[in-house]
Formats: sequence, C-alpha cells, structure tokens
Amino acid sequence: MMRAARLRLSFPLLRTFLALLLLVHVPVAGAAEKTSDLARLAAADSVIATFLDLVQIPSPSGREEKIARFILGRLRAIGAEARRDAFGNVVARLRASPGRERVPPLLLAAHMDTVPGDKKNPMRPVRLRILRIAGEEWLASDGTTTLGGDDKAGVAVILDVLARLAGRHPAQPAPLPHGPIEAAFTREEETTVRGARRLETEKLDARHALLLDGEKLYEVVWELAGATVVTVRAHGARGGHSGMDIDRPGNVNAIKVLSGIDVQIPQGVLERSARGVIASINAGLVEGGSAMNAIAPEAKLTYLLRSAEAAAEERALARIRAIVSRAERKHQTLQKDFRIELKIERLLPPWTANLKSPLLGLVRAAGEPLAGRPLRPLSIHAGAEANVYAHKKNARGETLEPLLLGVADLHAIHSTRERMRWRSLIQGRDWVLAIVRRLAEKGGP
Repeated sequence: MMRAARLRLSFPLLRTFLALLLLVHVPVAGAAEKTSDLARLAAADSVIATFLDLVQIPSPSGREEKIARFILGRLRAIGAEARRDAFGNVVARLRASPGRERVPPLLLAAHMDTVPGDKKNPMRPVRLRILRIAGEEWLASDGTTTLGGDDKAGVAVILDVLARLAGRHPAQPAPLPHGPIEAAFTREEETTVRGARRLETEKLDARHALLLDGEKLYEVVWELAGATVVTVRAHGARGGHSGMDIDRPGNVNAIKVLSGIDVQIPQGVLERSARGVIASINAGLVEGGSAMNAIAPEAKLTYLLRSAEAAAEERALARIRAIVSRAERKHQTLQKDFRIELKIERLLPPWTANLKSPLLGLVRAAGEPLAGRPLRPLSIHAGAEANVYAHKKNARGETLEPLLLGVADLHAIHSTRERMRWRSLIQGRDWVLAIVRRLAEKGGP
C-alpha cells in the first residue's frame, strides 16, 4: 500500500505508481487491458485516483489503522492541521482563507471503515474491475469483497476538496476562497457508530455538518430512523437427553418457547405515514441449544427495531413486553426456574433536521444547477452517523446541525455486488466544492 511518505511524489509520478500498483490486483486474464482501463480512470480526475488508492487499503470496522495513516498523510501534505483523537478518528482543520475568517465553520465528515464482504478474510485486498451497464461505466470488485464505496467515496471527496481549497492540487494551484473547514473521518460506523459517538465535537467550532454518506448522487437526507436492539433470551430450563428425557412431565425447550414468541412479534413494517415507513422490526439473529440430541436449556432471539418517532417505538416495545411476559408466566408453571429476559439497547436516536434550515437551502442552491433538477429532501428508514452528530455539541455548546448527502451513485452496498458509477463521484466532488464556495461568498448559510 502507498504510505504517507510517498505523497511527496509529483502527481504524474503518483499516477504512474498507481498504474503499477493496480497490476498486482487485476486478474491475469486480460490484465493489460484492465490495468489500462483503471489507469485511464485514475487519469480522468484526481478524485477518482484518490478513490482507487483508498479502496485498495482494506479497512473493515475496527481495523482502520492503515487507512487512517494514509488520510493523515494526505491531509498534512496539503497543509491541513490533522491528528488522530483518543479513539483513532482522524480530525483535521483547514484555516479560512484571508478575509473569510468570519464565515461560519463547516464540518465535512465521512467514515473510514467498510463492510468487508469476506468474513473469513476481512483484510482481503479489493481486486477492481470495470462494468459497462447501459452505456455507463461502473467500478466494482471481483465479487469476493465489497468495493468500499460506502464510505470511501465520501472520504475521497473530502480529501480532494480540501486539496483544491488549499491550492495544493495539480488542477488548482491557487487557493480558493473558503471559510474555516473542519473534517472528521470516523471509525466503526458500520458496526457500532462508536467513532462518531467518541468524536470530540466539543473541540470543534462548526455547528453545521455535511456527512457524505448517501447512496445516490445529489441525495439530501433530512430524516433518519433510530435503531434499537431488542434481545429476548430464554434460559433456566433443565434440558436433558432428547431421547430418554423427552417424555418427562413439564419439559421446556427454550428454542420452542422463543419460536412461539417470534410468531407473535411481527416481521417488517409496523407503521407507515405519508412520508414513508415510520416503524419496522426485523428478526436478525437466532442462537440456542447445546446439541442436536439435547433439549435446549436456553436460546436467544435478536431483533432490530427502527423508528422515526419515539411514540411508535414505544408502542412496539409495549407489545413485545406483553408477549414475553405472558410466555414467561406460562412456562414457569412447568419449570419455576425458567426465565425470559428482555434486553432493550438503543443504538441510535431518531433524527429529523429543520426543513427551514439555511444550510439545507444553501446545499440545494449549490446542487440544483449541477443536477439540472430540484433537489428534494428525503426521509430514509435507516440509521447513520447523522443520528449521532445531531445530539452532540461544539466548542460553543451549540447542538450540531447535520445533513446527509450522497456524493456518488452506489449500488448494492454492503454486498460483494457493490458498484459505483465512477463519473458520479466527480459530480459529487463538484457539488461539495460549490457548497463551500457558496458559503464563503454568502458569508453564512
């Protein structure tokens, strides 16, 4: 992998090195043609070259060390103040250009980790290929890993935008007018969002934040559902041999008990409104038993409950509590030590932005001329780091106001079928650059 020290190479040499690096990763059959194609993409725009660098650094959740070093090297090479915080997030600051010091600071954020695709070998390198679909070219992996566009597309855009603003970019040798810019590259978004939780926003000046983590170019998300883990654990049954003890009076099989509970808990959408799904639940994990020939003494079911409204979530939880309580009382008449525990862990609070926010207006105004259409804010029934940022405060004690933006067209994220329409990433970079420049010109959102 290319380390920070090599960033002193000139950009043409960097392109050449990238092309040589890609030779290692393409399949033997048609290698010259595929390497040529990837080198062509790298030469098309620096944000694509950066993206290609990033995706070839494996960074599954919890193992972001190499990509963090790469990002730090890029940031320091353009003169940004950059560091890693106590949790390993990368945090950076680009001071305002002269005369723009009073422009409100803006935070640009993305996450460094990816869903690997190969659970047995999460550090498997990405082998790139180009797909041609309906006249468009898409970047994808060879099908053994994810591509990593979620969220290395966002990381690439931030790095490229900062380089251009600083005037440390081959295509932009003079600084561009900009206010104070802060950047955050977080860890473990895909698993626990602990990176965002542990990010020390109280040391940052920005109140407005743009999280570059959407799935579609020009996507503007203003509402996300919260996420709550609901675990139902049955235990305390005496168990026994599945043959000799099968006819004992009062047998309780923990797996069968949870099966009876599960059929009473809905699967899928719980509530809808005019703006879409309000609450849903998914049975995600089942664990239990000790052996095929043993009566299961314990078992566990884990659900993910999503809700955009606290009242809808509480209605769902009240229903689950009642189902579990009835089942426990029923089976305790057979075995008094039998227990069913219900654990509720709220991972993410729901988030709704202010539709009258000046930042939302500025983001739309910057993007609509580029998109050639109105940008309509979206409500999405999923969670992201915006849910966390919206409940954190900056150095002045102000609550952060995030928006979630899509800076590339991604398809089938979190799977080995993931792909990215590579030209869309250039458009996404141009959009973020237009937002920053418009903010500097207007003096505020």
